[in-house]
Amino acid sequence: MSIDLLPHSTCKRIIERIGRSIINLHQGRILGQREKDGSPMHPLKPKTIAKKIAKGAIMPEKRMICTEDFWQNAFEMNVQHDTLTIGVSKKLHKEGKVSYRYIAWAQLNSKYGKKLLRHPANPGADFFGLNADEMEEYRELFMEEAIMEIKKNFYEYLTKALKIK
Repeated sequence: MSIDLLPHSTCKRIIERIGRSIINLHQGRILGQREKDGSPMHPLKPKTIAKKIAKGAIMPEKRMICTEDFWQNAFEMNVQHDTLTIGVSKKLHKEGKVSYRYIAWAQLNSKYGKKLLRHPANPGADFFGLNADEMEEYRELFMEEAIMEIKKNFYEYLTKALKIK
């Protein structure tokens, strides 16, 4: 007798739920202006805020929130087999000039020594990815849900096997 204790469809469902939670976490970071380590993002300069006000920004003092488009639409996930990939979309931002990925890269790049796309005094924002505590939290969440499913499936298979004999 073959027992599939954690069917692919169940594993995929658990991974997709975790993926949506990770996207919500990243959206919350942008809205709350928090970096991956929990520290606040560096404030924008008054000149930058003035430019954003002139463009009609809804929250001109915040990074990556000018039209609400980035935080709502930039993040995407893909589940292939048992692998979850979270990324920033290559689709164009609502204003149509640059992609979401370019906007994210422009914020992240100063942290990693790449060519700056903005003034050197702008430190950017390290908002993408999971810190060690978040990684552990999502690992525990996956294990908790997977073990619950395995126990349930094992009980069902065992019950069927005992009734057959």
